[in-house]
Amino acid sequence: MTDDSNINPKACPLCGGDNNCAMASDSAKVSQCWCMTASISPEALERVPDELINQACLCQACAVEVDKADT
Repeated sequence: MTDDSNINPKACPLCGGDNNCAMASDSAKVSQCWCMTASISPEALERVPDELINQACLCQACAVEVDKADT
């Protein structure tokens, strides 16, 4: 069992940096975020620790990092 109180929804689960996720912001009126339309690398998603899946978004750099390396 994980301690959800230690999960920061504003931190990227891969690098720990700010994920800039609007959905994790303190604003109650947010309905869209960059992460909702972004192409996120399947390889990056596979690297997310199990306890952080669906708890915090990746940052834009980590979300596309593997895809950029393949080009």
